[in-house]
Amino acid sequence: MTALARILHVDDDKFWRDLVTSLFPDHRVDSVGSLAEAIELLDSGPAYAVALVDLHLTDDNHDTQGGDLLDKLRYNYPSTIRIVITGNPPAGSVQRQILRRYAAEELIIKSTMSMPDVRAAVEEAIRQGSAALSQSLVIERSSLKQRFREWRDVLAERLAGERQRAERHYEDAAGVSRQARQYARDMLALVEAKEAWFREKVRQLEPLMANIDSDEDFSAALEALDNAEEEAREQFGWDTSESAP
Repeated sequence: MTALARILHVDDDKFWRDLVTSLFPDHRVDSVGSLAEAIELLDSGPAYAVALVDLHLTDDNHDTQGGDLLDKLRYNYPSTIRIVITGNPPAGSVQRQILRRYAAEELIIKSTMSMPDVRAAVEEAIRQGSAALSQSLVIERSSLKQRFREWRDVLAERLAGERQRAERHYEDAAGVSRQARQYARDMLALVEAKEAWFREKVRQLEPLMANIDSDEDFSAALEALDNAEEEAREQFGWDTSESAP
């Protein structure tokens, strides 16, 4: 038995939604009847291991929404294994075209589907989907760690430049006036406050970046880095999309 997985099932026929859901009591099945509901689910959480999509999902306007959803899955959620469902048995050559068109793993025909076979196909897809998600996490983790290192290095260089300028200004102000000396001290104090903030943020972020072993870990690390970048922009005007001075 494979581990608990998230399965998306999209079909405008409630009978088939209930039937498919009943096949997988040991997994989480999100079953909906429209493109809009499916997109809302996709955009509100991590990628699904498997998606079963009725090719001829309909609304009041046309019957191509199943294909629209399969396209969205293919391009926006490539790690999700796609299984196409249809009530209209296509010819063998058309079946192959459908599988290629949507990069789908299986094509299930409602009129001939065997429940054990459907379950076996989905369980196999879950195993493949889990492996794909793991590989996706490796890639995302590497990208996020690189982004953190670039952010850290740019700000470290920026801080070093600010400290150098503040110290030079402090030396130049030594024989000028009390007001100039006070201004120079204020500049140094501001740099020291920035340095303390930066050290604390790096201290918080480093263990998050070093221990990304799940989607939840990745989300926590991503949110922490996003917040740190936003705080740096708001407090100090630092934007790592700009080149460091």
